[in-house]
Amino acid sequence: MRAGIALLLMIRCALPDDICAYIIITTTRIFKVAEQVGGAYKMRPLCLDSSRKLLYKRIFSNDEKYKCPDEHLAEVSDMILKKCAGVPLVLITIASLLANRGRNKMEWYEVCNSIGTGLEYGLDIENMRKILAYSYYDLPSHLRTCLLYLSVFPEDYIIAKFRLIWMWIAEGFVQHEVQGKGLYEIGECYFNELINKSLIQPVYDRHDAIIEACRVHDMVLDLVRSISSEENFVTMLNNEHSTFQAKKVRRLLLQSNMVDHDIPCASMSMQQVRSVVAFSLASNLMLALGSFRVLRVLYLGNCYLPQDCDLKHIGNLVHLRYLGLGKTSCAQLPDDVGNLRYLQTLDLVGTHFGSLPSTVVQLRHLKFLCIDQHTIVPKGIGRLTSLEDLSTLYICDSTNITEELCHLTELRVLEITLLPGGNGTLGKSLVMSLCKLKKMQSLTIWVSGGECNFDAW
Repeated sequence: MRAGIALLLMIRCALPDDICAYIIITTTRIFKVAEQVGGAYKMRPLCLDSSRKLLYKRIFSNDEKYKCPDEHLAEVSDMILKKCAGVPLVLITIASLLANRGRNKMEWYEVCNSIGTGLEYGLDIENMRKILAYSYYDLPSHLRTCLLYLSVFPEDYIIAKFRLIWMWIAEGFVQHEVQGKGLYEIGECYFNELINKSLIQPVYDRHDAIIEACRVHDMVLDLVRSISSEENFVTMLNNEHSTFQAKKVRRLLLQSNMVDHDIPCASMSMQQVRSVVAFSLASNLMLALGSFRVLRVLYLGNCYLPQDCDLKHIGNLVHLRYLGLGKTSCAQLPDDVGNLRYLQTLDLVGTHFGSLPSTVVQLRHLKFLCIDQHTIVPKGIGRLTSLEDLSTLYICDSTNITEELCHLTELRVLEITLLPGGNGTLGKSLVMSLCKLKKMQSLTIWVSGGECNFDAW
C-alpha cells in the first residue's frame, strides 16, 4: 500500500501546480489507498441486464443477448447470474466454464452449486477466490501446471507468448509431439486454451490481428501465487518479503533491487532448482550459479550485473534448456556457452552483443535463437538444423550466411536484416536458400543501408 501511495505522489509532483489542469485516474483493489489519495470512487457491480448480456454473449455469441436460447437452461442461468452479483471477472470466468460444458443442464447446476452464496449478498473477495479456484481445479493437469508457472512473472507484466511457451517446453510441461505438430505448436494450443478459459488476458499486436502476449488479472495472479506457495511450486525472494523458508526450492523468483542482499544459498537447498527468473535485479547472482545443478531455465530481465560478475559460470549449467538475457548488462556471451548441449532457447535481445561466439554452432538442440538486429552470427550457423525460430539474422554481401541458410529446414519463423551491396547477387542467393525452407510460416525481411533488386522474388 505504501508503494502505491508513494507512486501516486511522485506522479502528482511531476504535473502542473494548477489542479484544474489535469485529472489522475488510478485503480486499486485496496480501498484505503484510494481514500488516502482522495476522490475515491467505489465501482458498482453490473446491473442484471448487463450481467446477462455479458454472460450470454460469452457463452452463446448470439444476437439475442438478453434471453437464454435454451429455455431449459433459463432457470439455472438466472441462479448463476444472481450468485455472480454483477462482478465482471466472475461472470467471464463462469461463462468460460459453462461454454466448455455444452448445454447440459445438470452440469450447469453443478457449476452453480460450486459458486457458494457469499457473492449474491455483496462483493466478497474470498468467494471470488473460490470461483477462480474452481476454474483452476477444473483444468486438466497439464494446463494447471502451465498456469502455475505464470507466478514467476511480476504483477501487471506483459508476458510475450513465444517466451512463455519456450519456458514451458524447457521445464518439460509440453512433452509429447503429435503428428504434424511440434512442441511449440502444442504449447501454443495450451496458451490459447488458457485464454479461452479467461484465466489469462490476451495482448494483441499493434494491428489487433495477432495475440503476441498475455497479462494475468491481479485476482488470478493472487490465486496462482497462493497455490504455488502451498505446493512449493515457486519460491519468491525480494526485499519486501520472501518465501524461501521452503526446504527444497524448485523454482526461484528474484525481484526488486537486491544489491545489498546476497542470495541465501546457505539456508536454501538448491539441488532441485529448475528455474531461476530475475527481474530488475542488481545482485551477484552469477556467483550462486554453481549451486544450481539441474537448472533448466535461467531468465534475467533488465538485470544489472556488476563488472566483476560475468557469465563465465554459464557453461557449467549442462542441463540448461532456456537462457534469456533480455536487456541485461553484460559484456559478451562466453565461449563455453557451447557446453550447453541441451539448450533449446537462446534469447539475447537487448544485450547489444556485437557478435556471437563461434561455439554457438555446437548447440545442435537449439530451436529458438533471438538476437539483436546487427549481431553477427558465426560461420557454421547452418549446423543448427533443429532451429525453428531465428530472428533477427543479419545478412550482408561480405558473409556466406545465405549459403548456410538452406540447411535450416525446420525453420517456421525467420526475420532478416538485409544489407545489400552493389553486385546484386545477394538477393538471388537468398531466394534460392529460402525456396528450400518448406516449413516456413512467417518471413520478415528488413532492407537496410541500400537498395535491393527484388526481381528474383
